[in-house]
Formats: sequence, structure tokens, C-alpha cells
Amino acid sequence: MVSLEECLKGINTDMRSSKSDVWKNQINTNKPLKSFGILEQYGYKLSNILGININITNRAVVIFAGDHGISDMNLSVYNKSQTKKVLHLLSEGMTPLNKIINQNHLDLYCVDIGVDGPINVNNILNYKISNGTNNIYQQKAMSEKKARQAIEVGIEIASICAKKNIQIVALGEIGVGNTISSSVITAILCDLTAEQVTGRGTGIVGDKLIHKNKIIGEIMNRCSKNPISLLAEAGGFEICGVVGFVLGCSFYKIPLIIDGYITGAATLVASKLHAGIKNYIFASHQSSEPGHKFILQGLELEPMLKLEMRYGLATGAALTLPLFESAYNLTNV
Repeated sequence: MVSLEECLKGINTDMRSSKSDVWKNQINTNKPLKSFGILEQYGYKLSNILGININITNRAVVIFAGDHGISDMNLSVYNKSQTKKVLHLLSEGMTPLNKIINQNHLDLYCVDIGVDGPINVNNILNYKISNGTNNIYQQKAMSEKKARQAIEVGIEIASICAKKNIQIVALGEIGVGNTISSSVITAILCDLTAEQVTGRGTGIVGDKLIHKNKIIGEIMNRCSKNPISLLAEAGGFEICGVVGFVLGCSFYKIPLIIDGYITGAATLVASKLHAGIKNYIFASHQSSEPGHKFILQGLELEPMLKLEMRYGLATGAALTLPLFESAYNLTNV
């Protein structure tokens, strides 16, 4: 297993194709330069990472799942048992994501890294570190040791993708209560207030939303900007797993399409650990969560779509994966 330190040391900008080679290749594409607008920019970046004129055949969706102790405070429409329920539906092919995956013939890897209780499903990868986090309103989510362990699980999943020659990945997560963690992380790293980043999550309104704002503000008061410390204070195991996966994909030079708010917040943490990840990531969409636009600004990414989605579970990333693949093909012979 590649350690966090080894991974950070190994991330670099030595792409498979230089920008000049990618640009020269455009001469033979039988289209006017820039005729496909922003799609071409995505295609150029993918060409840098993947190389020129590659046949993309292996595409995957990767999801990290974990539960949050703060979900017991009734700040979400759903309780944490919903995480396990969705995983069972996912394994049975009955979620919106399954429809997208089936339509586009994508592989799926779902990782239980911190779900509360056993998941008795054959096609869920078991890398469980703990049965969910502590209640972050009352204490740290986890120890820094466990945060690092979860990050290294993410790196390991990236290595599995590399060994299977996965060429492009759509990345997402699931975990009831994780919008609170993501709001804290976003506010701390982007120097924002709780009110600027707090949204409805899965649909809360009124007094519950006001209470959520207050809770997030109080949690923020004891959080550090140090990435590992912040994850230990206010993160989730699935968020840590996403951080590690982003770092790992950058290490193995696998282009990565990130999903919405929670995945974005984790990617922002990864960027604080190594700025070089920005060379390997793409934003699928901008969600309706108010903090998401600040994350995308921090990552210097333009989203492919703006559809006011807030479902999660990698649906935005999976929806746009074929568009990114088309962008690559349009800018290659």
C-alpha cells in the first residue's frame, strides 16, 4: 500500500502528452480550432493526462460510504439508516445512479469505509474503519490516526483502479449528515461564515435550517485549517476516503470527475495537501448547495453543468462522464 507521504511525494505535472503536442494534434482533427468552445478545453486537459489518440474503454464510478454521529441530532430529513438502505438499493440496481451506469456501460466500485453496522451485500468493498464518526457537535469526528488511515484507504482504491487500467473515474459519496461536515470544511478553508455555506442538504427548511446554521458555526469555532486536523475534527470517513482517492488518482495519473458539494469539499482538502491535484480533476456540475460555488472557485474549476442538483451518490459525475469522453474524442484524431 502506498502511504500518504509517498503519494504526496509522487504527485507531479509530468503529463503523458505535452501541451504543445496536444495543440499540434489539433491540425488533424478535421474541425475549426475552438469550434466546440469550452468542450475543447476539457479535451485538451484530458489529452495531457491520458495521452493523444487513446481509445477510452475502461470507465468507472467510485463511491465512498460512511455515517455521521451528528445525524442523530435530527438535522437532516433522513436518519443514518438511510445510508445502508441506499447501498442495498444500489446493489440491487434500483437507484438513479444505476440507470446512469447502465445507460453508459460504466463499472461501479462502492466502498464501505465507515457505515454504521455491517453491509451484507456482496458487491460492496469492505474497508470499514469504524461504524461511523463521533457526533462532531460534541467531540472530534475521529482521531488523526484514523483520518490518515481513511485517506490511505482512498489511495489504495485508486491503486486498484490503476491496476485495472481504469482510464477515467466519476467520483462520489454517500453519508447522511455529511453536508454539515462539508459546510464546516468549506467555511474554514474558504474563510466564510456558516450562513454563506449552509444549505438545505436533502431538504430541510425553516427552524431546522436556522438550527443547522448555529450548529455549524459552533463546530467551526474549534476547527483548524490544517487539513488532517480539520478532517479529524469535522470530517467523515467517506470524506477522508475521497481525499485519499483524489490524491491517489493524481499519483497514478487517472483523470477524475468530481461530483457535488461533499465530494468538492473533500477535493478542496486534498488540494491543501497537494496543489498538483488540480491538474487531474474536472468538475461535473455546480449543485444547489450555496457553498459549492466557493469550492469550485477555490479549485479553479468550471463545472460542466449547472442543473441545481443535490442528490449526490456520484450522479452528477456519472452523468457528465460521457460528455468529458466526447470532449476528449473531439480533440483527438
